[in-house]
Amino acid sequence: MSPLDVSLRLTCGDGKVIRIELYGEDGRLLARDVRNYSKVPWEAARIGMKLDFEISAAAELGRLVIIAEDAYGRFIEINSMNLILLSQGMTELNPPSGLQARIIIQDPTEQTLIQGGRLIISGRARPESNQPLRVMLVGEDGRILGQRLAGITILVPGDYGTFLAEVPYAVTEVTPALLTIFEEGGTISATSFLTSLKVLLAP
Repeated sequence: MSPLDVSLRLTCGDGKVIRIELYGEDGRLLARDVRNYSKVPWEAARIGMKLDFEISAAAELGRLVIIAEDAYGRFIEINSMNLILLSQGMTELNPPSGLQARIIIQDPTEQTLIQGGRLIISGRARPESNQPLRVMLVGEDGRILGQRLAGITILVPGDYGTFLAEVPYAVTEVTPALLTIFEEGGTISATSFLTSLKVLLAP
């Protein structure tokens, strides 16, 4: 059994449930810590913990995934870090990462009223893969009201690129929704990075 020291700084003030998960290279869940809040205190909170995990090999790739859910169970933020997991030995600490958002929504802005059955989303992203991002509009009941893939144009490798997508949706009245955009995580975890904001959808 090996412990992994984790230190987090959360800034998602609407966070209701915070899940810290450690995955092995084949996607199996090695450890999980779940915390419930009325909201993240003072719009920012620091959390420290130890995650105990066990692997059969001497070493393998892994991924630490931090997930924040809102009161409706929707993902509002996801961040992750790839690790090399050792069955024994000393921990080699990494400098803090994740200080810059991997995905930035520039348009629309929070609580924008969207009309006409089409939402235009644009922004910047620094993905880990060459796959397109996935955009979803999620209602408070969990229904997907619209979705679309968003390709990323990157001019300088390793730097931020830009994305633009038009997401069709269908509603019969003004409907609160969560606009989420995320990078899928491949075989290790379902999602690597996700960000979101609230919008209002009108017919």
